[in-house]
Amino acid sequence: LNQLNEFVNAHGVNFDEKTENIFVKSSWELLSQKKNDLIQAVINVGDMFLTAQANVKNLFYEEVASFFNENKIAFSPNIYIEGGGGVKHRIDFIIGRPNKSSVLVKAINNPSKSNFEIELFHYIDISKHNLQYEKSEKMIFINNSEKEVKKEHISLIKSHNITPVLWSEKENVKKILGVEV
Repeated sequence: LNQLNEFVNAHGVNFDEKTENIFVKSSWELLSQKKNDLIQAVINVGDMFLTAQANVKNLFYEEVASFFNENKIAFSPNIYIEGGGGVKHRIDFIIGRPNKSSVLVKAINNPSKSNFEIELFHYIDISKHNLQYEKSEKMIFINNSEKEVKKEHISLIKSHNITPVLWSEKENVKKILGVEV
């Protein structure tokens, strides 16, 4: 429970160990942001439990971070970027590249239509309402080691000018991310 508490706190959400409830406290002005934080935390906690297996040592997020570190790809983790209406969306990683726009990266451990739709909404909202990231390249790293990703989901992601990166093919994106191959 301590790990769960730390995990939800990182999302700006509270966890009551006694009742085992995830909740937020908010003023009226921050209600829309707090609701968004709560929804994102619930989704990510659900994703965390879907991956809970005795032999899984790290969450997919940590694997992606390790891949970046091993390849000397400089990144900033867990960044909140404002979209429309002042709602902030959590982006797993931002990668800065010299003389190029930054790359926004989301890591999806459980490839499902609903998870892809949520991440697409975040990217679309950011691109539409935040000029700083309008032209940033966007990627979704997808864990396909235990579950096959449907071609229609890949097509959906590509149709929004977002680069899907299957974990089994991660080596192919090194050049895009500025790594000498």
